[in-house]
Amino acid sequence: MPAVIPLTSVFRDVRVADQVLGLERTTRRAVAAGYFTEDAAERWLAHLTQGPFLAAVTFYLVVAEA
Repeated sequence: MPAVIPLTSVFRDVRVADQVLGLERTTRRAVAAGYFTEDAAERWLAHLTQGPFLAAVTFYLVVAEA
């Protein structure tokens, strides 16, 4: 039976969040596209590693029949 299943992941470790969500990779792409300066990107990435960290994202698993 086809279904859409929402799965919400909660991350409290910035390194794990980066592995799954690609925080640094996406930041580098934003710099290349001109949305961030290199300096602003470095400050933002450094800020993520200081103090408490929390990120949550909902993924949707789509199950379908062939």
